[in-house]
Amino acid sequence: MKVYAASIQTETNTFSPVPTSYEMFEETYKTFRGQDLINPNFWGAPMVAFQKLANFYEDTYVEGLCVAAEPAGTVPKKVYENYRDEILQDLKAQLPVDMVLLNLHGAMVAEQYDDCEGDFIAHVRQLVGNDIPIGVELDLHTHLTDKMMQQADLIIAFKLYPHTDVADRAEELYHFTRKIALERLDLQHACYDCQMINLFPTGISPVKEFIDQLIMLEKDDPKIISISFIHGFIWGDVSDLGAKILVYTEKKLDPDGLYAAKIAAKLGDQIYSVREQTRVNLLSVEALIAKLSQTKGGPIVVADFSDNPGLGGMGDATFILHAILDAKIGNVVFATIYDPSVVEEAYLAGLGKTIAISLGGKFGPLSGKPIQANATIKFLNPQLTQTFSELSLPLGKAVAFEINGNMIIVNALRSQIYAPDTITNMQISLSDKHAIIVKSSEHFRAAFASIASEIVRVSTPGVGNMDIKNIPYKNLKRELWPINKI
Repeated sequence: MKVYAASIQTETNTFSPVPTSYEMFEETYKTFRGQDLINPNFWGAPMVAFQKLANFYEDTYVEGLCVAAEPAGTVPKKVYENYRDEILQDLKAQLPVDMVLLNLHGAMVAEQYDDCEGDFIAHVRQLVGNDIPIGVELDLHTHLTDKMMQQADLIIAFKLYPHTDVADRAEELYHFTRKIALERLDLQHACYDCQMINLFPTGISPVKEFIDQLIMLEKDDPKIISISFIHGFIWGDVSDLGAKILVYTEKKLDPDGLYAAKIAAKLGDQIYSVREQTRVNLLSVEALIAKLSQTKGGPIVVADFSDNPGLGGMGDATFILHAILDAKIGNVVFATIYDPSVVEEAYLAGLGKTIAISLGGKFGPLSGKPIQANATIKFLNPQLTQTFSELSLPLGKAVAFEINGNMIIVNALRSQIYAPDTITNMQISLSDKHAIIVKSSEHFRAAFASIASEIVRVSTPGVGNMDIKNIPYKNLKRELWPINKI
Protein backbone atom coordinates (compact mmCIF):
# COMPACT_ATOMS: atom_id res chain seq x y z
CA MET A 1 0.00 0.00 0.00
CA LYS A 2 1.29 3.43 -0.93
CA VAL A 3 -0.26 6.19 1.17
CA TYR A 4 0.02 9.90 0.41
CA ALA A 5 -0.86 12.46 3.10
CA ALA A 6 -0.84 16.26 3.24
CA SER A 7 -2.34 19.12 5.20
CA ILE A 8 -3.52 22.73 4.84
CA GLN A 9 -5.20 24.12 7.96
CA THR A 10 -6.59 27.35 9.26
CA GLU A 11 -9.91 28.52 10.68
CA THR A 12 -10.94 31.77 9.01
CA ASN A 13 -12.71 34.51 10.95
CA THR A 14 -14.12 36.47 8.04
CA PHE A 15 -14.87 39.38 10.37
CA SER A 16 -11.22 39.83 11.33
CA PRO A 17 -9.54 42.83 9.67
CA VAL A 18 -6.17 41.03 9.58
CA PRO A 19 -5.68 38.60 6.65
CA THR A 20 -4.13 35.19 7.31
CA SER A 21 -0.82 35.86 5.62
CA TYR A 22 1.85 33.61 4.18
CA GLU A 23 4.03 34.56 7.17
CA MET A 24 1.35 33.36 9.62
CA PHE A 25 1.42 29.90 8.06
CA GLU A 26 5.20 29.78 7.96
CA GLU A 27 5.64 30.72 11.62
CA THR A 28 2.87 28.49 13.00
CA TYR A 29 3.49 25.08 11.42
CA LYS A 30 5.22 23.84 8.30
CA THR A 31 6.72 20.41 7.65
CA PHE A 32 7.56 18.26 4.64
CA ARG A 33 8.26 14.55 4.22
CA GLY A 34 7.31 13.47 7.71
CA GLN A 35 9.25 15.90 9.86
CA ASP A 36 6.35 15.87 12.35
CA LEU A 37 7.94 13.10 14.41
CA ILE A 38 11.01 15.23 15.12
CA ASN A 39 9.08 17.74 17.23
CA PRO A 40 5.39 16.75 17.21
CA ASN A 41 2.79 19.39 18.07
CA PHE A 42 -0.99 19.77 17.93
CA TRP A 43 -1.12 20.77 14.27
CA GLY A 44 0.80 17.68 13.22
CA ALA A 45 -0.86 15.18 15.56
CA PRO A 46 -2.91 13.50 12.79
CA MET A 47 0.16 13.20 10.59
CA VAL A 48 2.09 11.55 13.42
CA ALA A 49 -0.79 9.08 13.84
CA PHE A 50 -0.76 8.36 10.10
CA GLN A 51 3.00 7.73 10.15
CA LYS A 52 2.77 5.34 13.09
CA LEU A 53 -0.02 3.31 11.49
CA ALA A 54 1.82 3.19 8.18
CA ASN A 55 4.78 1.70 10.03
CA PHE A 56 2.48 -0.78 11.79
CA TYR A 57 0.93 -1.95 8.51
CA GLU A 58 4.27 -1.73 6.67
CA ASP A 59 2.67 0.64 4.17
CA THR A 60 4.76 3.01 2.07
CA TYR A 61 3.99 6.42 3.53
CA VAL A 62 4.73 9.65 1.66
CA GLU A 63 3.96 12.89 3.44
CA GLY A 64 3.72 16.03 1.38
CA LEU A 65 3.57 19.62 2.53
CA CYS A 66 1.81 20.27 5.84
CA VAL A 67 1.03 23.87 6.83
CA ALA A 68 -1.20 25.53 9.40
CA ALA A 69 -1.90 29.04 10.64
CA GLU A 70 -3.54 30.39 13.77
CA PRO A 71 -7.03 31.68 12.93
CA ALA A 72 -7.23 35.19 11.50
CA GLY A 73 -8.98 36.93 8.60
CA THR A 74 -9.61 35.82 5.02
CA VAL A 75 -6.65 34.09 3.38
CA PRO A 76 -5.22 35.90 0.33
CA LYS A 77 -6.08 34.04 -2.88
CA LYS A 78 -2.47 33.47 -3.89
CA VAL A 79 -1.48 32.13 -0.46
CA TYR A 80 -4.11 29.39 -0.63
CA GLU A 81 -3.52 28.59 -4.29
CA ASN A 82 0.26 28.41 -3.90
CA TYR A 83 0.05 25.93 -1.01
CA ARG A 84 -2.66 23.91 -2.78
CA ASP A 85 -0.73 23.73 -6.03
CA GLU A 86 2.53 22.80 -4.28
CA ILE A 87 0.81 19.78 -2.72
CA LEU A 88 -0.89 18.82 -5.98
CA GLN A 89 2.39 18.99 -7.88
CA ASP A 90 4.05 16.77 -5.29
CA LEU A 91 1.15 14.30 -5.31
CA LYS A 92 1.29 14.09 -9.10
CA ALA A 93 4.97 13.20 -8.90
CA GLN A 94 4.17 10.40 -6.41
CA LEU A 95 1.46 8.72 -8.49
CA PRO A 96 0.32 6.00 -8.48
CA VAL A 97 -0.85 5.85 -4.88
CA ASP A 98 -3.35 3.53 -3.21
CA MET A 99 -5.00 6.05 -0.91
CA VAL A 100 -4.85 9.72 0.08
CA LEU A 101 -5.25 11.14 3.59
CA LEU A 102 -5.89 14.86 4.08
CA ASN A 103 -5.65 16.66 7.41
CA LEU A 104 -7.76 19.80 6.91
CA HIS A 105 -9.76 22.18 9.07
CA GLY A 106 -13.03 22.72 7.25
CA ALA A 107 -13.51 26.45 7.89
CA MET A 108 -10.77 27.93 5.72
CA VAL A 109 -11.94 30.83 3.57
CA ALA A 110 -9.78 32.56 0.95
CA GLU A 111 -10.45 35.37 -1.48
CA GLN A 112 -12.79 33.90 -4.14
CA TYR A 113 -12.91 30.57 -2.24
CA ASP A 114 -15.62 30.20 0.41
CA ASP A 115 -14.93 26.45 0.52
CA CYS A 116 -11.17 25.95 0.34
CA GLU A 117 -11.41 22.37 1.58
CA GLY A 118 -14.00 21.39 -1.01
CA ASP A 119 -11.89 22.96 -3.74
CA PHE A 120 -8.73 21.23 -2.52
CA ILE A 121 -10.35 17.78 -2.22
CA ALA A 122 -11.84 18.20 -5.72
CA HIS A 123 -8.40 18.94 -7.17
CA VAL A 124 -6.98 15.87 -5.44
CA ARG A 125 -9.84 13.78 -6.83
CA GLN A 126 -9.15 15.03 -10.33
CA LEU A 127 -5.53 13.90 -9.99
CA VAL A 128 -6.03 10.44 -8.49
CA GLY A 129 -9.29 9.47 -10.20
CA ASN A 130 -12.45 7.90 -8.80
CA ASP A 131 -10.94 4.54 -7.79
CA ILE A 132 -8.46 5.86 -5.21
CA PRO A 133 -10.03 6.51 -1.79
CA ILE A 134 -9.62 9.94 -0.20
CA GLY A 135 -10.02 10.15 3.58
CA VAL A 136 -10.33 13.54 5.27
CA GLU A 137 -10.01 14.53 8.92
CA LEU A 138 -11.75 17.79 9.86
CA ASP A 139 -12.06 19.99 12.89
CA LEU A 140 -15.63 19.88 14.20
CA HIS A 141 -15.81 23.67 13.68
CA THR A 142 -16.17 23.16 9.95
CA HIS A 143 -18.53 24.48 7.31
CA LEU A 144 -19.51 21.09 5.92
CA THR A 145 -20.34 21.37 2.21
CA ASP A 146 -21.82 19.09 -0.44
CA LYS A 147 -18.59 19.42 -2.41
CA MET A 148 -16.51 18.03 0.46
CA MET A 149 -18.83 15.05 0.88
CA GLN A 150 -19.08 14.36 -2.87
CA GLN A 151 -15.33 14.43 -3.46
CA ALA A 152 -14.13 12.54 -0.35
CA ASP A 153 -14.81 8.86 0.30
CA LEU A 154 -14.82 9.38 4.07
CA ILE A 155 -14.84 12.43 6.33
CA ILE A 156 -14.26 12.08 10.06
CA ALA A 157 -14.40 15.14 12.33
CA PHE A 158 -13.12 15.54 15.86
CA LYS A 159 -15.73 14.53 18.42
CA LEU A 160 -14.43 16.53 21.36
CA TYR A 161 -14.26 20.24 22.16
CA PRO A 162 -11.69 20.85 23.64
CA HIS A 163 -10.05 18.86 20.84
CA THR A 164 -8.30 16.13 22.81
CA ASP A 165 -9.18 13.33 20.37
CA VAL A 166 -7.34 14.51 17.25
CA ALA A 167 -5.02 11.49 17.06
CA ASP A 168 -7.86 9.04 17.80
CA ARG A 169 -9.88 10.33 14.87
CA ALA A 170 -6.81 10.18 12.62
CA GLU A 171 -6.34 6.52 13.50
CA GLU A 172 -9.98 5.77 12.65
CA LEU A 173 -9.60 7.57 9.34
CA TYR A 174 -6.49 5.59 8.43
CA HIS A 175 -8.08 2.22 9.29
CA PHE A 176 -11.31 2.82 7.37
CA THR A 177 -9.72 4.47 4.34
CA ARG A 178 -7.33 1.54 4.15
CA LYS A 179 -10.29 -0.87 4.23
CA ILE A 180 -11.89 1.06 1.37
CA ALA A 181 -8.66 0.67 -0.62
CA LEU A 182 -7.93 -2.99 0.17
CA GLU A 183 -11.33 -4.54 0.78
CA ARG A 184 -13.40 -2.25 -1.43
CA LEU A 185 -15.48 -1.24 1.58
CA ASP A 186 -18.37 0.71 0.05
CA LEU A 187 -19.99 3.47 2.09
CA GLN A 188 -23.21 5.46 2.14
CA HIS A 189 -23.40 8.86 3.76
CA ALA A 190 -26.16 11.15 4.94
CA CYS A 191 -26.00 14.70 6.24
CA TYR A 192 -28.68 16.37 8.33
CA ASP A 193 -28.90 20.14 8.77
CA CYS A 194 -29.57 20.89 12.45
CA GLN A 195 -30.59 24.48 11.58
CA MET A 196 -28.61 26.06 14.40
CA ILE A 197 -25.25 27.63 15.18
CA ASN A 198 -23.60 27.93 18.58
CA LEU A 199 -20.65 26.73 20.63
CA PHE A 200 -21.10 23.19 21.94
CA PRO A 201 -18.46 22.28 24.56
CA THR A 202 -18.49 18.50 24.77
CA GLY A 203 -17.40 18.24 28.39
CA ILE A 204 -20.60 19.86 29.63
CA SER A 205 -24.20 18.60 29.69
CA PRO A 206 -26.20 18.08 27.55
CA VAL A 207 -23.61 17.84 24.77
CA LYS A 208 -21.38 15.48 26.78
CA GLU A 209 -24.11 12.84 26.97
CA PHE A 210 -24.92 13.36 23.29
CA ILE A 211 -21.32 12.66 22.25
CA ASP A 212 -21.22 9.60 24.52
CA GLN A 213 -24.29 8.37 22.66
CA LEU A 214 -22.61 8.84 19.25
CA ILE A 215 -19.59 6.87 20.40
CA MET A 216 -21.79 4.01 21.65
CA LEU A 217 -23.75 3.94 18.38
CA GLU A 218 -20.52 3.62 16.40
CA LYS A 219 -19.43 0.79 18.67
CA ASP A 220 -22.68 -1.15 18.90
CA ASP A 221 -24.41 -0.67 15.53
CA PRO A 222 -22.81 -2.86 12.83
CA LYS A 223 -24.28 -0.73 10.04
CA ILE A 224 -22.60 2.47 11.22
CA ILE A 225 -19.01 3.28 10.29
CA SER A 226 -18.76 6.85 11.58
CA ILE A 227 -20.86 9.66 13.05
CA SER A 228 -19.64 13.26 13.19
CA PHE A 229 -21.41 16.10 14.96
CA ILE A 230 -20.33 19.16 12.98
CA HIS A 231 -20.62 22.23 15.21
CA GLY A 232 -19.93 24.84 12.53
CA PHE A 233 -17.84 27.98 13.03
CA ILE A 234 -19.81 31.02 14.14
CA TRP A 235 -17.41 33.62 12.76
CA GLY A 236 -17.28 32.45 9.15
CA ASP A 237 -19.66 34.31 6.84
CA VAL A 238 -20.40 31.50 4.38
CA SER A 239 -23.58 29.95 3.04
CA ASP A 240 -22.94 26.53 4.62
CA LEU A 241 -22.63 27.89 8.17
CA GLY A 242 -24.27 25.76 10.82
CA ALA A 243 -24.38 22.54 12.83
CA LYS A 244 -24.87 19.26 10.99
CA ILE A 245 -24.83 15.51 11.59
CA LEU A 246 -22.79 13.38 9.17
CA VAL A 247 -23.32 9.62 9.19
CA TYR A 248 -21.49 6.93 7.20
CA THR A 249 -22.86 3.41 6.91
CA GLU A 250 -21.67 0.28 5.15
CA LYS A 251 -23.48 0.06 1.82
CA LYS A 252 -24.05 -3.70 1.85
CA LEU A 253 -25.95 -3.28 5.15
CA ASP A 254 -27.66 -0.03 4.09
CA PRO A 255 -28.01 -0.32 0.29
CA ASP A 256 -30.34 2.64 -0.22
CA GLY A 257 -28.76 4.90 2.42
CA LEU A 258 -32.07 5.29 4.22
CA TYR A 259 -30.67 4.03 7.51
CA ALA A 260 -27.88 6.61 7.44
CA ALA A 261 -30.44 9.32 6.74
CA LYS A 262 -32.70 8.07 9.54
CA ILE A 263 -29.89 8.09 12.12
CA ALA A 264 -28.65 11.52 11.02
CA ALA A 265 -32.13 13.03 11.27
CA LYS A 266 -32.84 11.42 14.64
CA LEU A 267 -29.59 12.68 16.13
CA GLY A 268 -29.98 16.10 14.54
CA ASP A 269 -33.45 16.55 15.99
CA GLN A 270 -32.21 15.32 19.36
CA ILE A 271 -29.40 17.87 19.66
CA TYR A 272 -31.68 20.62 18.34
CA SER A 273 -34.20 19.83 21.08
CA VAL A 274 -31.68 20.79 23.79
CA ARG A 275 -30.41 23.91 22.02
CA GLU A 276 -31.52 26.32 24.77
CA GLN A 277 -29.36 24.45 27.27
CA THR A 278 -26.28 25.11 25.13
CA ARG A 279 -26.43 28.91 25.30
CA VAL A 280 -23.09 30.46 26.26
CA ASN A 281 -23.22 32.79 29.25
CA LEU A 282 -20.55 35.49 29.31
CA LEU A 283 -19.85 38.12 31.95
CA SER A 284 -19.31 41.75 31.11
CA VAL A 285 -15.99 43.32 32.07
CA GLU A 286 -17.83 45.34 34.73
CA ALA A 287 -19.34 42.17 36.22
CA LEU A 288 -15.92 40.54 36.28
CA ILE A 289 -14.40 43.46 38.18
CA ALA A 290 -17.24 43.33 40.70
CA LYS A 291 -16.68 39.58 41.18
CA LEU A 292 -12.93 39.96 41.66
CA SER A 293 -13.42 42.87 44.06
CA GLN A 294 -15.90 40.96 46.21
CA THR A 295 -14.25 37.52 46.15
CA LYS A 296 -11.32 36.29 48.21
CA GLY A 297 -9.10 33.33 47.44
CA GLY A 298 -8.90 31.67 44.08
CA PRO A 299 -7.65 31.21 41.54
CA ILE A 300 -10.65 32.23 39.46
CA VAL A 301 -9.84 31.30 35.87
CA VAL A 302 -11.15 33.92 33.45
CA ALA A 303 -11.38 33.42 29.69
CA ASP A 304 -11.01 36.56 27.57
CA PHE A 305 -13.44 35.02 25.12
CA SER A 306 -13.74 37.60 22.37
CA ASP A 307 -9.99 38.12 21.86
CA ASN A 308 -9.14 34.42 21.65
CA PRO A 309 -6.56 33.86 18.88
CA GLY A 310 -8.13 30.43 18.44
CA LEU A 311 -11.20 32.03 16.86
CA GLY A 312 -9.38 34.80 15.01
CA GLY A 313 -8.70 37.35 17.75
CA MET A 314 -5.34 39.08 17.63
CA GLY A 315 -4.55 38.28 21.26
CA ASP A 316 -3.50 41.82 22.14
CA ALA A 317 -6.76 43.28 23.47
CA THR A 318 -6.36 45.23 26.71
CA PHE A 319 -9.94 45.75 27.92
CA ILE A 320 -9.69 43.38 30.90
CA LEU A 321 -6.16 44.44 31.84
CA HIS A 322 -7.14 48.12 31.78
CA ALA A 323 -10.11 47.37 34.05
CA ILE A 324 -7.98 45.35 36.49
CA LEU A 325 -5.39 48.11 36.77
CA ASP A 326 -8.00 50.88 37.06
CA ALA A 327 -9.74 48.98 39.88
CA LYS A 328 -6.38 48.45 41.64
CA ILE A 329 -6.93 44.69 41.80
CA GLY A 330 -3.72 42.75 42.39
CA ASN A 331 -2.33 39.21 42.39
CA VAL A 332 -3.66 38.47 38.90
CA VAL A 333 -1.72 36.73 36.12
CA PHE A 334 -2.43 37.36 32.41
CA ALA A 335 -1.59 34.74 29.80
CA THR A 336 -0.85 36.11 27.31
CA ILE A 337 -0.73 39.42 25.46
CA TYR A 338 0.68 39.16 21.95
CA ASP A 339 3.11 42.01 21.35
CA PRO A 340 6.41 41.12 19.63
CA SER A 341 7.73 44.68 19.77
CA VAL A 342 7.41 44.85 23.56
CA VAL A 343 9.07 41.43 23.85
CA GLU A 344 12.06 42.76 21.92
CA GLU A 345 12.24 45.84 24.15
CA ALA A 346 12.38 43.58 27.20
CA TYR A 347 15.17 41.43 25.78
CA LEU A 348 17.19 44.53 24.95
CA ALA A 349 16.73 45.86 28.49
CA GLY A 350 17.45 42.60 30.30
CA LEU A 351 16.20 40.67 33.31
CA GLY A 352 15.35 42.71 36.41
CA LYS A 353 15.08 46.04 34.61
CA THR A 354 12.03 48.29 34.85
CA ILE A 355 11.06 49.83 31.52
CA ALA A 356 8.29 52.04 30.18
CA ILE A 357 6.10 50.04 27.80
CA SER A 358 3.15 50.62 25.51
CA LEU A 359 1.55 47.18 25.66
CA GLY A 360 -1.09 45.69 23.37
CA GLY A 361 -3.88 47.55 21.63
CA LYS A 362 -2.04 47.65 18.33
CA PHE A 363 -4.56 46.14 15.89
CA GLY A 364 -7.28 48.78 15.97
CA PRO A 365 -10.42 49.53 18.01
CA LEU A 366 -11.16 45.86 18.78
CA SER A 367 -7.82 45.66 20.58
CA GLY A 368 -8.51 48.58 22.91
CA LYS A 369 -5.92 51.17 23.91
CA PRO A 370 -2.31 50.27 24.73
CA ILE A 371 -1.34 49.92 28.40
CA GLN A 372 1.11 52.68 29.29
CA ALA A 373 3.04 51.46 32.32
CA ASN A 374 6.36 51.00 34.01
CA ALA A 375 6.91 47.24 33.99
CA THR A 376 9.57 45.17 35.74
CA ILE A 377 11.05 42.26 33.78
CA LYS A 378 10.75 39.21 36.06
CA PHE A 379 11.54 36.36 33.67
CA LEU A 380 12.61 35.78 30.06
CA ASN A 381 11.93 32.59 28.11
CA PRO A 382 13.37 32.49 24.57
CA GLN A 383 11.19 29.53 23.54
CA LEU A 384 8.02 29.41 25.59
CA THR A 385 5.83 26.36 24.95
CA GLN A 386 2.56 24.99 26.26
CA THR A 387 1.09 21.50 26.28
CA PHE A 388 -2.19 20.45 24.73
CA SER A 389 -3.32 16.83 24.48
CA GLU A 390 0.21 15.70 25.39
CA LEU A 391 1.69 17.69 22.50
CA SER A 392 3.80 20.82 22.55
CA LEU A 393 2.72 24.14 21.05
CA PRO A 394 5.14 27.05 20.60
CA LEU A 395 4.46 30.55 21.93
CA GLY A 396 7.73 32.12 20.81
CA LYS A 397 9.94 34.45 22.80
CA ALA A 398 8.22 35.58 25.97
CA VAL A 399 8.66 37.92 28.92
CA ALA A 400 6.94 38.04 32.31
CA PHE A 401 6.32 41.60 33.50
CA GLU A 402 5.17 42.74 36.92
CA ILE A 403 2.81 45.72 36.84
CA ASN A 404 1.19 46.91 40.09
CA GLY A 405 1.39 43.49 41.71
CA ASN A 406 0.12 41.62 38.65
CA MET A 407 2.08 39.30 36.36
CA ILE A 408 1.61 39.79 32.62
CA ILE A 409 3.10 37.32 30.14
CA VAL A 410 3.82 38.90 26.76
CA ASN A 411 4.80 36.70 23.83
CA ALA A 412 5.90 36.96 20.21
CA LEU A 413 3.95 34.10 18.58
CA ARG A 414 0.18 34.48 18.55
CA SER A 415 -1.74 31.56 20.06
CA GLN A 416 -4.66 30.83 22.31
CA ILE A 417 -3.85 29.49 25.77
CA TYR A 418 -4.41 25.80 26.43
CA ALA A 419 -2.59 24.88 29.61
CA PRO A 420 -1.20 26.12 32.94
CA ASP A 421 2.36 25.31 31.89
CA THR A 422 2.21 28.47 29.78
CA ILE A 423 2.42 30.24 33.12
CA THR A 424 4.60 27.88 35.15
CA ASN A 425 7.14 27.81 32.31
CA MET A 426 7.57 31.52 33.09
CA GLN A 427 8.40 30.70 36.73
CA ILE A 428 5.03 32.01 37.97
CA SER A 429 3.12 30.09 40.64
CA LEU A 430 -0.61 29.48 40.23
CA SER A 431 -2.10 28.27 43.52
CA ASP A 432 -1.66 31.59 45.31
CA LYS A 433 -3.19 33.75 42.56
CA HIS A 434 -6.51 35.54 42.92
CA ALA A 435 -7.28 35.21 39.21
CA ILE A 436 -5.77 33.82 36.03
CA ILE A 437 -6.79 35.54 32.78
CA VAL A 438 -6.34 33.45 29.62
CA LYS A 439 -6.87 34.29 25.96
CA SER A 440 -9.14 31.37 25.14
CA SER A 441 -12.78 30.36 24.77
CA GLU A 442 -13.04 26.68 25.67
CA HIS A 443 -9.82 24.77 25.03
CA PHE A 444 -8.33 26.04 28.29
CA ARG A 445 -10.96 24.20 30.31
CA ALA A 446 -9.46 20.73 29.91
CA ALA A 447 -6.24 21.64 31.72
CA PHE A 448 -7.29 24.54 33.96
CA ALA A 449 -10.42 23.00 35.52
CA SER A 450 -8.48 21.06 38.14
CA ILE A 451 -6.80 24.18 39.57
CA ALA A 452 -9.68 26.66 39.26
CA SER A 453 -11.87 27.69 42.18
CA GLU A 454 -14.29 28.92 39.51
CA ILE A 455 -14.28 29.35 35.73
CA VAL A 456 -15.90 32.36 34.05
CA ARG A 457 -15.87 33.65 30.50
CA VAL A 458 -15.92 37.34 29.68
CA SER A 459 -17.23 39.22 26.66
CA THR A 460 -15.15 42.12 25.41
CA PRO A 461 -15.23 44.01 22.11
CA GLY A 462 -13.58 41.72 19.60
CA VAL A 463 -13.93 39.52 16.55
CA GLY A 464 -15.27 36.69 18.75
CA ASN A 465 -18.63 38.34 19.26
CA MET A 466 -21.11 35.88 20.82
CA ASP A 467 -24.12 38.10 20.13
CA ILE A 468 -24.96 35.77 17.27
CA LYS A 469 -28.24 37.48 16.37
CA ASN A 470 -26.37 40.67 15.54
CA ILE A 471 -23.37 39.26 13.68
CA PRO A 472 -23.55 40.94 10.24
CA TYR A 473 -23.71 37.84 8.04
CA LYS A 474 -24.06 38.59 4.33
CA ASN A 475 -23.78 35.12 2.78
CA LEU A 476 -26.03 33.13 5.12
CA LYS A 477 -29.28 32.42 3.26
CA ARG A 478 -30.79 29.74 5.55
CA GLU A 479 -32.65 30.29 8.79
CA LEU A 480 -30.68 29.19 11.85
CA TRP A 481 -31.34 29.30 15.58
CA PRO A 482 -30.69 31.56 17.49
CA ILE A 483 -30.67 34.10 14.64
CA ASN A 484 -34.19 33.06 13.65
CA LYS A 485 -37.09 31.50 15.50
CA ILE A 486 -37.56 28.08 13.91
